[in-house]
Amino acid sequence: MNITGFHHIAFRTSDWDGAMKFWRDGLGFSPKLEWGEAPNRAAMLDLGDGNYFEIFEREPSNNDNAQESESTALHWCVRVENCDEAVKTAVAAGATVSMEPKNVDFAGKLAHNQPRIAFVKTPGGIIVEFFQSDVL
Repeated sequence: MNITGFHHIAFRTSDWDGAMKFWRDGLGFSPKLEWGEAPNRAAMLDLGDGNYFEIFEREPSNNDNAQESESTALHWCVRVENCDEAVKTAVAAGATVSMEPKNVDFAGKLAHNQPRIAFVKTPGGIIVEFFQSDVL
């Protein structure tokens, strides 16, 4: 499969400003890429070593128990040399494809050097993203 390392973990937040203040200003994660508009903003924050924390905005829930019943974790992502081959290997090992491999430009932010990504769901239900890129 040629996994070359960890890339990012993704979470959702209903408090975008508070989350950005905490991760960016408090812990010093520096924004590498931001896209979207409220209430659908997203950002890739560099932890300082080329690994990332990805955050997606979601609208607040009116249900007080929503935070307990809805996970804020979205997926785990690993760097790969070849996204398409990684998906084939994962499927052969029992995963199901959640999103076929495709190039993404992050709302036009990386139009000239698009990363290639795909998502699979493991037999245990964990969502794994395969991320192939030279720039991010």
